[in-house]
This record gives sequence, structure tokens and C-alpha cells, in this order.
Amino acid sequence: MGRDDAVVSSKAFLMQSAMEKSCFVVGLSCVPTVFGLTASISATLQSHNFDLAQCIEHADRVFNEAKAISNDAVSGFSSHFVEAQEMATFIGCEIRATGKCGRQMNRDSYGTSDPQTYYRLSAYIYVYPALIS
Repeated sequence: MGRDDAVVSSKAFLMQSAMEKSCFVVGLSCVPTVFGLTASISATLQSHNFDLAQCIEHADRVFNEAKAISNDAVSGFSSHFVEAQEMATFIGCEIRATGKCGRQMNRDSYGTSDPQTYYRLSAYIYVYPALIS
């Protein structure tokens, strides 16, 4: 096996490793919704004949939609989590909350062992407020 083959093999292994992590699978299930909200703004702003007033109205609609999603995080996330579980089953991994310890130094501790609650609290509820601001 040549040097290039070893590099490709290493990168493929790293990708497979990442794909089998719960946070990657859950994040991947949420990304289409976020990108769906922002893609239309991007396309509108990049068109050659856009009307600034229409762009502002469109941005306001997206802002309000993101705010509504953020306000209804419990039911909104449940469909993403079901999709993430289906993806995890397909690739042969299990979605689980990361380990907890008494004194958490590098990330917030959410005090739950339920994966759905953990990922809703640790990731999902932060995406839309960040998009809104």
C-alpha cells in the first residue's frame, strides 16, 4: 500500500469513527432544517435583481420561523431525534448521552441519562437562538 493509500485509509477510518458518534448523528439530523431556513436568504441576497425591501421581509419571516422553532424545542426536537435513531440503527451505532461526572470542566453537565433530553439540552436549543441573533 502506497503513501496515498495510507492517507486515504486513515481519513476514511476517521470519517467512519465520527459518523458512529452520537453527537454527529444527532447533529446531522438537525442540519437540514437549519440550512433550509438560511438557504433561501442566501439565494435571495445573491440574486442579481433582488429588492432590498423584499429581502428584509424575507429575513423577518425566517427570523420568526426560527424563533417559533426555538420556542417549541421539546416537540421540534423529537422528530429530529427519531430521525437520528433511524440513522444510527442504519449505520449500526447507538445514540447515548455522553458520560457524566460530578465536576464537569469542559462542557455543561445536564444531569440526565436520557439521550433525547441530553441532546435537546446540549445542542438543539442553542442552534436557533444563535441563528436568531
